[in-house]
Amino acid sequence: MNLKKILPLEINFEIKNFKEYFKNNTIKIENNNKKHIFFLDSASYNNLGDQAISFAISKYIVDNFGDYEYIEVSEKVFLRNFKYLKKYVNQNDIICLSGGGNMGNLYPKYEAIRRKVIKNFKNSKIVIFPQTIDYENDKYGNRELKRSIKVYNANPNLIVCAREKKSYNIMKNLYNNVILVSDIVFYLYGKLNIKEKTENNRKIGICLRKDKESIFNEEERNKLIEEIKKSNDIVYLSTMSDIKYINKENREEVLINKLKEFKACDLIITDRLHGMIFSILCDIPCIAFDNSNKKVSGVLDMVSKYNVNVQKLNKQDIKDILKVDFKNIKKENKEFDIFNELTKNIKLRN
Repeated sequence: MNLKKILPLEINFEIKNFKEYFKNNTIKIENNNKKHIFFLDSASYNNLGDQAISFAISKYIVDNFGDYEYIEVSEKVFLRNFKYLKKYVNQNDIICLSGGGNMGNLYPKYEAIRRKVIKNFKNSKIVIFPQTIDYENDKYGNRELKRSIKVYNANPNLIVCAREKKSYNIMKNLYNNVILVSDIVFYLYGKLNIKEKTENNRKIGICLRKDKESIFNEEERNKLIEEIKKSNDIVYLSTMSDIKYINKENREEVLINKLKEFKACDLIITDRLHGMIFSILCDIPCIAFDNSNKKVSGVLDMVSKYNVNVQKLNKQDIKDILKVDFKNIKKENKEFDIFNELTKNIKLRN
């Protein structure tokens, strides 16, 4: 009998990390008379897609909620700060939880933190930033989904953001307060100091998955790369960092260094959502293949009105991959005005 698939995932998370409760808290609230906005599960690891989400959320908060004091707690130290937060968070405060693709039972740590926050801070407004929902369609996944529905809908001050229409259509039938908002990383467009590319050699950046979210098997992936290499220099890109621990102190620098790698290419070919978004942030043309849960195409559809430099292909189009003509695609070079509604919703409900 596998207890991990019987007990709620938040209980498993607390059992695994119970020692955290005995460690000193890492935050301190200087002025409890001031309104605070807490970001309680920022990323501390080396996935730069998640780091870009954390950086975008922090920048969005600082830019749009200047009358609040911003306090950030990473997912790594959430439990050791929990008792302190319970003591000081009040109804005038706002709590923010990370966006991404971790709403489901595949990434239990994030869902466990969300549920603990939603259960314990019912008097404060809570905002789950744009997420893709992806519960496994089996007994365990269905059980955890039912648990999430019960927890989420018991909190009247919760706003859940879906980052593409597929997730929105699912979430609005499950949860009470759901809005459609694109991936928060788009908020960074035009706000980062990424130097212009100076090299003139034709170089194609390859950023492809090798995990269960990939639609390519190893043979298909190798065939794709060989097709590209026939007439082009290639460079392999990743959305991971060699720096294992990343926090608010070094996050921007690490992210910009990664974006410079994308900026040095003439074309990006990727099946990673944030590989595509990094290309857009850098104004570099991109050929994007979908992943297994369609989040790449879903998020791309959300920004299609901006004429972004992205062409989506299916894997059967491998032989035609370099026939895509980007010359006639106009880039508007303006900020994505897709977060105004989110800001209105947060301020209206506070």
